[in-house]
Amino acid sequence: MGVPGEDSENVLAARKVVGWYTGHPDFVNEKIDLNTDVATIIGNGNVAVDVARIFLQDLEKLKKTDISEHAYEALKKSQIKRVVMVGRRGPFQASFTIKEFRELSKLPDCHIKMPDPILGKIFESGKDLELARHKKRMLQLMTELYQKQNNLNPSEMQKCLEVTFFRTPKEIIPDKNGKIEKIIFKINEINPKDYFEKTGVRLTETDKEDILNCGLVIFLSCYRIMFKFKSLRSYLKYSEDNFAMHNL
Repeated sequence: MGVPGEDSENVLAARKVVGWYTGHPDFVNEKIDLNTDVATIIGNGNVAVDVARIFLQDLEKLKKTDISEHAYEALKKSQIKRVVMVGRRGPFQASFTIKEFRELSKLPDCHIKMPDPILGKIFESGKDLELARHKKRMLQLMTELYQKQNNLNPSEMQKCLEVTFFRTPKEIIPDKNGKIEKIIFKINEINPKDYFEKTGVRLTETDKEDILNCGLVIFLSCYRIMFKFKSLRSYLKYSEDNFAMHNL
């Protein structure tokens, strides 16, 4: 990521985490401490969705997937109740597909939070626009989830996925033992005319910051470079279209 503190314990590249739960021999012995309430994923593509699903999925459903035995046993003891998925830009610049995001919204005993107040303004501004079909479908899904969160009773659900936007990691703060304790984000803005654009969106960092307490950080920067290697592509059971793990 290139931010101070990224060498703290339990700050991991997604390739290591994915290799760990798919059973790749290079990552079978990877040390991942799941004894934390909050995990943060930096990135919001389909791989980020896949990692979030691993941490939040019902254990019985997870057991029926291709997950490695050692990862399954570790996840049975996991204390993670909240996963925060963070993107630098807005919801319509996110890389995940509507199919993957919709499936994530259907996880049992898990509610979705979209806490950024500006999202209401963005979704409202898109209602009367002539958008491409896939953008209309994404707008509809996100609007439904955004409105639904106000009627949810979090105490009735065991886990939470928090989807946040407009944030860039600034610094990772470790505790006295060198393990990740919190992460500081810079708050970003984009021009309102670019809310529904996919590319060419200019990002502006503000002087505002957000601090998130968490015990695990997974980042996806340069993640797809690994998939250039034929041997890894043939080993991991991944879709060539979106790099999502099969059977999840």
